[in-house]
Amino acid sequence: MAVNGYFQAKNASGVFSGLTVNTGGTTSSAAVWDAKSATATMTIATPGVISWADHGFSAGQRIKFQTTGALPTGLTAGTTYYVLATGLTAGTFRVSSSAGGAAVNTSGSQSGVHTGYALYNLIGTYSTLAQGNIPSGVNGASFAQGLLVIAAGGAAADITSLYR
Repeated sequence: MAVNGYFQAKNASGVFSGLTVNTGGTTSSAAVWDAKSATATMTIATPGVISWADHGFSAGQRIKFQTTGALPTGLTAGTTYYVLATGLTAGTFRVSSSAGGAAVNTSGSQSGVHTGYALYNLIGTYSTLAQGNIPSGVNGASFAQGLLVIAAGGAAADITSLYR
């Protein structure tokens, strides 16, 4: 399967017996993360506030967003943001473009459905014309969140996954 952007693969237990990532383009790269996702809503405010029910995050959690429409100005799809301690509740949080940095302000308009991806453990990175297999020692246990997110940049990455 060729992907560019986000690819999600999971089974009931999130356990894989193998995964191969092949970045065949001259400018391609891929990062493989153990992750979880949910629909998120965002305010247009200074600072912007993200709502994600029962997220369970702590300060410093890495987050990325995708949308079927447009994110508010100040947020960019596919960019890594960090949850801030200020304003952190069970269902809402603010983000920064750097760990411990200033809160992102949101403005303009937004549309579509926004999905947040909480990135937990970086499983592996692959770059131009590289092929790699997720090491067998990290299969299964490394996907504790039950969702595998592969963020591919440049040319599409070819993904092969096998479930146990």
